[in-house]
Amino acid sequence: MTTFERAQSFNRVVSEYEERRPGYPDAFVDLVLERCDLVEGDHVLEIGCGPGVATTSLLVRGLVVDAVEPGPDLAARATERFAGEPFRVAVASFEEWDRAGRTFDAVIAATSFHWVDGAVRWRLAAEALKSEGRIILMANKVLAASSYADFVSRVEPLLRAAGMSDLGVALLDEPTFLAELREPAEDVADLWARLDTTQPVVSAAEYFGPPRVIVQSWRQSYRADEMVALLGTYSRYITLDDDSRRELMNELRSVIDTTYGGSLERRYLSVAVQATRRES
Repeated sequence: MTTFERAQSFNRVVSEYEERRPGYPDAFVDLVLERCDLVEGDHVLEIGCGPGVATTSLLVRGLVVDAVEPGPDLAARATERFAGEPFRVAVASFEEWDRAGRTFDAVIAATSFHWVDGAVRWRLAAEALKSEGRIILMANKVLAASSYADFVSRVEPLLRAAGMSDLGVALLDEPTFLAELREPAEDVADLWARLDTTQPVVSAAEYFGPPRVIVQSWRQSYRADEMVALLGTYSRYITLDDDSRRELMNELRSVIDTTYGGSLERRYLSVAVQATRRES
């Protein structure tokens, strides 16, 4: 299955994605926008808005949002949610989108930049920015040392038996990962590669200045049904055949109920990497 096909798979779980995927803490979003000098009325481009999980945080802070989203049902839901708001969405991949010469104060990708072709994504983002515009890449990374981490280790045989070859990335040790993130980097592509290993590293130094990173850790408890529903929004689960996915989800729910007392705690690290567009 190609990267594009996996990205399109989210179009099959619109309501589940909207309801279950974690957003970003308010204090984190406020800090990111402050550090990036974004204020009410600024015009931003959001790559891969989905049903609007992160978009809400941008609109309530007074930003004007243009978005590009390849999933037609996801884009339709975002349009429905934000009717009357300064929001519009084009149904297209970022690589194929025609921006019609428009430029923006910031280009923002929240848990989506890894779906964009690594060979062109930095150039396209730079071309979409005004002078001194910022690229802002956000992600929620899942940390180790939690009941969820123990659960992931315990159920690995069940995932493999269901035919899942992609088990996702390893959960992160917070002190080690923070130390790695804070190592100086001159190229935003090199810094972003510490968070995202799904694409080849293509230098962005031609297009962007040195990057900065912003982080906030937090945690969330999930009941068994909530956790199973959340896992069901990830492409490696969505793309299983229906019978395998149904059986696997029942098994996972049973493990949470019988081994963990019906709930799990998941630890997150919200990360934003930002850099300023270089002058041509």
